[in-house]
Amino acid sequence: MNRESDATVKQKPPFGVAGWATSDEAVVLYDKFDLWRVAADGSGATRLTDGAVEQVRHRYVRLDPDDEWIETAKPITVSLFGVWTKKSGYGRIPPGGGAAQRLIWDDKSVGGLARAKDADVYAFVTQGYDDSPDAFVAGADFRDARQVTKTNEHQAKFAWGRSETIEYKNDRGERLQAALYYPAGYEPGRKYPMVVYMYERLSDGVHLYFSPSDRDVYNTSVFTSSGYVVLRPDIVFRPRDPGVSVKECVEAAVRRVIAMGIADPARVGTIGHSWGGFDSAYLATHSTMFAASIAGAPITNLVSNYGSHHFSSGIAETDHIETGQQRMEVPIYEDLPAYIRNSAVFNIHNMKAPLMIMFGENDGTVFWHQGIEVYNIARRAKKDVVLLAYAGEDHGLRKKANQIDYQRRILQWFGHYLKNEPAAPWIVNGVSFLERETELKRRKKT
Repeated sequence: MNRESDATVKQKPPFGVAGWATSDEAVVLYDKFDLWRVAADGSGATRLTDGAVEQVRHRYVRLDPDDEWIETAKPITVSLFGVWTKKSGYGRIPPGGGAAQRLIWDDKSVGGLARAKDADVYAFVTQGYDDSPDAFVAGADFRDARQVTKTNEHQAKFAWGRSETIEYKNDRGERLQAALYYPAGYEPGRKYPMVVYMYERLSDGVHLYFSPSDRDVYNTSVFTSSGYVVLRPDIVFRPRDPGVSVKECVEAAVRRVIAMGIADPARVGTIGHSWGGFDSAYLATHSTMFAASIAGAPITNLVSNYGSHHFSSGIAETDHIETGQQRMEVPIYEDLPAYIRNSAVFNIHNMKAPLMIMFGENDGTVFWHQGIEVYNIARRAKKDVVLLAYAGEDHGLRKKANQIDYQRRILQWFGHYLKNEPAAPWIVNGVSFLERETELKRRKKT
């Protein structure tokens, strides 16, 4: 069972099924770290790996798509991932089980293992935040692995950031981690503006490579190349308090980076989309730590959203809010105070951080009126708030022009509030419908 799951459903699923052993005599199951061979008649179970000792996750790798069984009497190839070290690689379990021989084990992201059809030759991909993904080819023992691609070779000519994992504890004393990304050309001793990107648990992606793009609107490398520290913290949730949980986890992570002397405490901003947008909107209205916030397609009012829908799928929000990411457990009429204290809109009058909200007007996942609620109430309370509404767009922006436009506005928003750059006219004066139409027509011509 997944004992670390913070979902509110009563029946938590196991970590997974690897497959059936030869002739269906047993099934190979996963727990958090290991593979287990469990007899089909329930007569017994044998642990095939020892990942729990070093907290290294082992998962079966099917190298031949035609294999019907997992032959436990033969060596088994597994992927490896250190849940605290973030190292990864591949290993081979001896017949009958035991400690895996580590074929490759690196402080990077290692994946995509494949074997040649008619030879004992293997290929895999390695990447790091500062190392563009490249393919390697190796023999059976992996000792002679050689790099066969060299992607983004031009990156060596440019300043680039680096990443690391940091640890911290939330207000409840729980051990958490975050991925921390340094700005390009980082100078030790200097304090930088920081962007905090949120969703749920993000530290496992510390070694992923982000190729800069003006269409990938929340791109980490775009932020680091623009002079920002980027923090992607882990968030754990307790039932009926999703917003409160975000605050206690994210603020603790930010305090950790500030204590490292890297981030300027007066120039920290938050950003997120969908569930991460909920996080950012909640922090904007419930925390005094942040100088600016951006929330893409956020749920901002659990009370009004409770009776709404996922219009794209037809699923009622009542189920999603009680058993999904909101983790509210009970209907609104059984614990209305919890719904109120975890909604951004009910504390707007105390909001300190300027807030920018983005929605697609055809959003079928989060009704875009969740953005209108915050905008209208914040305007009434004389707060700094901007609402971007993209016609014809759904939960995520798909049109190139809109992606470029949104990223440009993100950088201008943070540039003004976190770097003291002059405010773009739209931040101060807004944009009329006719001005927006004229601008779109101009862009199409260019």
